[in-house]
Amino acid sequence: MTSFQKCILLFCYSVLVMADQNQSMEFNYHWGRGLKIPEANLTFGGYAHFSYENFEHQSDKAGIDDLSLFITWDPTSRLHLFSELEFEDAISTDGTEFSQKTFFVERLYADFLINDSFSLRFGKFLTPVGIWNTIHAAPLVWTTTRPLITEEFIFPAHSNGLMLNSHLILNDQNLEISLYADNSQHLDPHKKNISFKNALGLRINYEFMDHLHFGFSYLAFKNQAKFYPTDRNHLFGIDLIWKRKGVEIQGEFIHRRAPEQRGNETGLYLQAVLPLGHHFSAVGRYEFLEGTHQKENILENSTIHLGIAGLAWRPYSPMVFKVEYRFGGDDSIIVQDGFFASFSTFF
Repeated sequence: MTSFQKCILLFCYSVLVMADQNQSMEFNYHWGRGLKIPEANLTFGGYAHFSYENFEHQSDKAGIDDLSLFITWDPTSRLHLFSELEFEDAISTDGTEFSQKTFFVERLYADFLINDSFSLRFGKFLTPVGIWNTIHAAPLVWTTTRPLITEEFIFPAHSNGLMLNSHLILNDQNLEISLYADNSQHLDPHKKNISFKNALGLRINYEFMDHLHFGFSYLAFKNQAKFYPTDRNHLFGIDLIWKRKGVEIQGEFIHRRAPEQRGNETGLYLQAVLPLGHHFSAVGRYEFLEGTHQKENILENSTIHLGIAGLAWRPYSPMVFKVEYRFGGDDSIIVQDGFFASFSTFF
């Protein structure tokens, strides 16, 4: 048993022992907010995501993409513990599989509140590059597919290490700064195909006005993957999000530079959401990616222009139905045209 697996078991065991010690605890459940045990400062929640894909010139596929369990525990006012355990692509029309390839510890970290402005995070967390990667849970995003520049062939989606977070006020607006480092190959030995060998990153997010946020990301990293560039990469990104009266505009731009030519990538996406009434919203997204793209051991040097047109229906806030069509990727090994539909909900 690895040290990381022992940490998971210890966390779950501590939760169960604590609950057993107080048989009079009250349990409060609210759909979308999870099961809360107020006396223990403990919450169980999560989400489920079901999808259907129909790529041109390929067989249809349907199944449970994600089944995630959240466990949140605040043993003291300064200590916050969080874990997300996930089954990914375990059940589909291709078959059923439950193994280390389908079960992941998506997140497992401890937050220590230093003061009202600073906190320290230790463990496994989502790499804070741009907007999408840190809020990518299916019920929170508008499309079934994620933008190309947020995929793992651009940068690993998870980090294992330390992160210092600060929340400051500048000109009466919120300023958030995160500085993080990943230099541990032992925290998560059962990593996904692409992971950091080491990394140092910075994330700045400024609330320019009440409805407009700007962000900047920088990441210097080495990959630990058989077929991906192993020299040090430097990634720069900017992003924005504007929301008002149900209308939303969101965009991200990244440039990744590496000593190896195959590591260079430049891309962006711009997404607009327009409310249609009766909890329906129209969604449109344009994507651009240029460089040498790599999928496993296959290289492709190309320029990709993608369009996505879709519809999202949120009859209740924890639940969303989505349909969309993606076009423009016919000649790419990275992405193909197709129709997508999904249903996801917090529980």
